[in-house]
Amino acid sequence: MENSDLFFEKAFYANHVKIPDLYNLQRSRSIAFFTIALLLTVGLPSSTLWLESVNTLNAYGGAFTHASSNLVSHDPIHICGNEDLLQQAAAEGWPGSGTADDPIIISGYVIEASESEDYIAIAVENTTLHIRITNCSLDFTGSIDVCAIGGCLLLNNTSHVMVENVTSRTRLLLLSDSSGGKKVTFCYANWSCITASFYRYYCFRLTNCANCSLTACTADAMGVAFLLENCTNCTISQSTAYPAAIGFSLECSYNCTVSNCTADCNTYGFAAHKSSNCLISGCSSTYSVYGFYLLESENCTVAESSAIGGSNGFFVERCKTCTLHGCSGDYNSRSYFILGDSVVEYASSAIISCLSHNKPVFFCVNATVSSIDPTGYGAIFLINCQLPSQLSDLQLPSGSTLELAYSSPTTLVGIRSYCIAIHHMSHVAIANASLADGVCGIHFLDVFACTIATCNITRTSVGLYFQYANACVVRECRIGGSDGLTFKNTNDCVVRNCEIRADLWGLTLTNCHNCSFFNNYIRYSRLTIYNCSQLSFNTTAYTPGPNILGGPYLGGNYWLKYGGVDTDLDGYGDTPYPLKDNHTSITFYDYLPLTPLGIKVLEPSNNTVLNTTTVTIRWTYYNTTSFSGFYLSIANATWSSGSIHVGFNTTYRTELEPGNYTISLSAEAQDYAMCVHLLLTVQSLAQPILGYEASSVMLTTLLLITVALALIAASLRRSMHRASQATTPS
Repeated sequence: MENSDLFFEKAFYANHVKIPDLYNLQRSRSIAFFTIALLLTVGLPSSTLWLESVNTLNAYGGAFTHASSNLVSHDPIHICGNEDLLQQAAAEGWPGSGTADDPIIISGYVIEASESEDYIAIAVENTTLHIRITNCSLDFTGSIDVCAIGGCLLLNNTSHVMVENVTSRTRLLLLSDSSGGKKVTFCYANWSCITASFYRYYCFRLTNCANCSLTACTADAMGVAFLLENCTNCTISQSTAYPAAIGFSLECSYNCTVSNCTADCNTYGFAAHKSSNCLISGCSSTYSVYGFYLLESENCTVAESSAIGGSNGFFVERCKTCTLHGCSGDYNSRSYFILGDSVVEYASSAIISCLSHNKPVFFCVNATVSSIDPTGYGAIFLINCQLPSQLSDLQLPSGSTLELAYSSPTTLVGIRSYCIAIHHMSHVAIANASLADGVCGIHFLDVFACTIATCNITRTSVGLYFQYANACVVRECRIGGSDGLTFKNTNDCVVRNCEIRADLWGLTLTNCHNCSFFNNYIRYSRLTIYNCSQLSFNTTAYTPGPNILGGPYLGGNYWLKYGGVDTDLDGYGDTPYPLKDNHTSITFYDYLPLTPLGIKVLEPSNNTVLNTTTVTIRWTYYNTTSFSGFYLSIANATWSSGSIHVGFNTTYRTELEPGNYTISLSAEAQDYAMCVHLLLTVQSLAQPILGYEASSVMLTTLLLITVALALIAASLRRSMHRASQATTPS
């Protein structure tokens, strides 16, 4: 099972943070955060960002300051072999003989490399003599061609090289190219993608080296600041990496040490990939997407280190016998996380004496758990444990994780956390959980027959994430965040009675089979379906409800972007809602899309021909939501009544001249609008006079007034008659 593409495979750019693996940089307080956001873009391997400049652009801005004004300008230095080293040392006057006690010293230079030198300021290859490179400033001249490979300092197949107090920069400058011919694709779906994209650009790169060291160095990098690749017994200490794709990287290295270093605002602060017996100690990562990332490594240790203000503090993926000792994570979206494909990859790891938001991390392996202090821990890991039938009311602080893997079935009730992770388990139920502000609300990996009910997930990068899940049910949940619900490689799952309000992606369905979604309120910006089959988006029509909108019948789902109307007042849209598979081009349908408002015109019928100038429009309606009344407009080719707000009246009368008219009757609720159009032909001549039809109450009132006036007139006549008789002489 492949997990390196586990999270966050969509684009991040500008205001929507989407960097690898759940990618919402929660703490975007610093300018550095914004800078790295503009530079780095996350996506599926098929989702790319083309970076093409019209003008020469410094990706970070600002001038580069050399380490010391007393440095001497020097041409790039390329050394290949011991003999070449001795010859150049003699010619340059570099002191030292190349022994351990008397190393050859290269010092006091400002070196600016150009394209002709592959932008490499100092390169030392195939040497075994002792060399000390100190007090230098390395840079490049001009603009880097985005298709070039380069870096400031390269040690290849060397041993016994010491680098001290060297400052290096490889900021990417996009070469001006009005023809559009130079483009580069940066992809962050997983580790392989990011290394392929950015290992070309580095500040300090040691390849196939032994017994070399970097001390008190500073890297301002576009790609990788410090890279040890296939190295043995090498060290990096007291060094700093500024915004980069990777701050400090140990790639396929053995027995190497990184100590007392700082990585500020990187995608990966410190990373070890396929390395063994390596130590990262006394280091700090701030505002990084991954503070400390161990991938496919063995016997590696991160000790006395801190991750602050990033997305993932300490992330251990598919490793064996790796240890986090004395570490702390604060103000991260998720401070600790373990991911693996086997019980060994989980159980052989250890988190010892670590803190999450100033509370201890509870890491329990191969044990029977009867109860857990509900408020005592900053993160909880239960690996291969026998659990009680129910764990209730665990209240975890900022950046927390509750992770269960390879443990017995249980029910989690009333949990408050930033993240819940259920890995390689079955028959786990989660109810009444509250999750907010994390990387992922609830993450399921390789699970069977799990249930999530009445949970509230808000302000997360991904609300619910299922990968390799079967026969799971999600019901009565409120799911928010950047992405709502993600299903990947899932089968026979059901989502019903949920409210999904996502900022970016409401539903993401990839390689799913025989899954059902009905009676959900889906308010989203985008939706994606890829390589799925047998998806159902509605249940049987007229199944007794109430539905998610309060209507009497269950059916399909409420879709914010549904543009259809309900003219028969059954609570279902008259036309199906289509959902297209982006891979197979198959279109699935919600045949019973729910509507909160319906309008049925009683008269006139569509395409009616009237032989009278008096036109009466009558309608009835159905609603489950508040709205501001009805709007009516009548228009022909040369005249329009404009929009007439008729309130909640359901009858309207007007006089029209002969002609062909379009009558539009509309109503609008908060998340839904519908409009009914009718065509009408009038064949008699009359001046346009608009007005409401007199109601029966008005007619009755007029009749009573008329009768009263008649009675008064009759009474007056009788009185006048009697008066005239009284004054006539006998």
